[in-house]
Amino acid sequence: AFMFHEALVSVASYCKREVPEVNDVLRSHTSIETVADVHCVEYLDRLHKTLQDSDDAGGLLMRAVPAEFVAAEWNTLPALDVASSFWRTNAGDTRDYNKSAPCSQAHRFVSHCWTAPKDWHEAMGNHCHYAEIKATELATVAKDIAPEGIQWKRVAFWIDKCCIPQGHPVMAKCVLHLEDFIKRCDGMVVLFTWRYFERLWCVYEWASFLVYHSASNVRLCVEAFLRPTTRSLFLSAIKAFNVKDAQCCVEADRAVLQAKVDEYYHSNEAFETFARGTAIAVLAYSELRRSSRSKQEFAEQYVPWRNLAEELGMHEIAAALSAVDPVTWRRMASRIQSRSPSDTLKKTSKRWHEEYFSWVDVWFEEEVLPVLENLRVHCVRATHVQKVKLSPEEWFDRGWAIEV
Repeated sequence: AFMFHEALVSVASYCKREVPEVNDVLRSHTSIETVADVHCVEYLDRLHKTLQDSDDAGGLLMRAVPAEFVAAEWNTLPALDVASSFWRTNAGDTRDYNKSAPCSQAHRFVSHCWTAPKDWHEAMGNHCHYAEIKATELATVAKDIAPEGIQWKRVAFWIDKCCIPQGHPVMAKCVLHLEDFIKRCDGMVVLFTWRYFERLWCVYEWASFLVYHSASNVRLCVEAFLRPTTRSLFLSAIKAFNVKDAQCCVEADRAVLQAKVDEYYHSNEAFETFARGTAIAVLAYSELRRSSRSKQEFAEQYVPWRNLAEELGMHEIAAALSAVDPVTWRRMASRIQSRSPSDTLKKTSKRWHEEYFSWVDVWFEEEVLPVLENLRVHCVRATHVQKVKLSPEEWFDRGWAIEV
């Protein structure tokens, strides 16, 4: 049976800053139920003492949780029940912390609201459950990003409930080093509801990731939430966002987040502009990939984001969002499609979408990303404007994800 204290490296190795790779710890991560709480608390006590003399606290605190504990497919009901139960509450204990393990980097940082919007069932229906959508969306992401030869269940996420020990003094250290965790994640997954931009923690995570990483490394899980009945709610939330009125579950968090905003951004207004502008651009990109079939879809799904950028005075972003030509892109995709008359309908459709998406991706890289880079330089203090550079190819080659 896997024992927590045996899997973790000693405090002496931590003092030497020898952070283990994920595979060194997770390879035996098969039975967390056998872990005694006392071992976890003892480890955290030792870690807390070690942090006092460390110049790499973020590295010592960095953890990741395998997808198998937090994600499941729709057709695997027992697994879905377990994963959904994890997402029904933000209250965690040592069992949740023991699901994660120390690592040097993680595949994805997961940003989300713990509670469903109050008008969830009104907008989504009585049989659509927020926790289940979270679990299944992360399973889809894990499948998409899993390295060749690695099961999706071994993809590792940074999730607050698993990677921050609740109720222990180490928790405060983790909050202070949130940016270090974000730096050490190759990408970010955002479970983006229409209330996401009403939460100050969520928006801070969003903006913080984009301080250090390209917007092309953001994966929006928004299709399940962004519908004709909710689109206006998304637009209104982003338009109305400001630090003063944004919500915090614990009001004491507001002072912590305000201090972070003051440290990293020139002003509250700069932070708000950066968050709004990047959100409009990334959501427009997501909508453009979806509105691929008709002018009506384009007008209903994409154009409102371009109009919002213009309304907020973000003229460079609006200009970049205007530099699209979906009609031509659809026509070019159709030409590729017509070259393979023997393909099945499913295969032909896949080829069409891949070709269309490639045109959208080129537009985003050439027209939008440079504008977002200028926005970042304008809004973020110079001391924090340097982006991190991760090497996921090298990281995967080392086999940090678990082979099962």
